[in-house]
Amino acid sequence: MRHYLSSLEWLLRRAVEAGVVRPELEVRDLAAVIVMVLATVRPSDPDGADRRRNLALVVEGLRVSPTTLPPSSRQAPGATVCEQ
Repeated sequence: MRHYLSSLEWLLRRAVEAGVVRPELEVRDLAAVIVMVLATVRPSDPDGADRRRNLALVVEGLRVSPTTLPPSSRQAPGATVCEQ
């Protein structure tokens, strides 16, 4: 799991540096996005049309935007950081 998260961290850092994703994204945001998209995989959609649609919707939310995301529980005032 640690290798997976460090790979995601590297990928996210490179995307932020390239200016193609929101700078406030966290590794756990990217991990959650992957789980959300995988949750749309269904045998009744063998060509993956719904999966592609949901992936496009989710990826749009990762793109740089003039508005920032609400703070995560780790960023909220008084939040305690708990490392995974």
